[in-house]
Amino acid sequence: MYAPEPCEVCGREAHGRGTVDRHHRDGDRMNNERVNIAFLCRKHHNDAHRALDGRIGGGPRPRITALLRERAVRRAGEAARLMRTEGLTYLQVAGRMDVNPWTVQRWFGKYPEVAP
Repeated sequence: MYAPEPCEVCGREAHGRGTVDRHHRDGDRMNNERVNIAFLCRKHHNDAHRALDGRIGGGPRPRITALLRERAVRRAGEAARLMRTEGLTYLQVAGRMDVNPWTVQRWFGKYPEVAP
């Protein structure tokens, strides 16, 4: 990910008690292109969300939540297929898919319909 830069509005830096957040300009958390990331202090980040969608901070956004779930189910299915067809262990699947082994186990716990 990108290292925090000063707030694009006021120049506040992320040190001490100050916080600089990464804000997605188009509101799509899945779009992590550098041009879509704005660095904003907490005040200006909240202002940006108020202007975009009337919300402050995180919280569920149904479209993004659905996209993340679909991606996780798809990845869990890939992991299960590798375990069934190639006889790989959690650790081997995690290495092949470049994820943490706990992530693979969490996928199967959360989406038992795709577990091997």
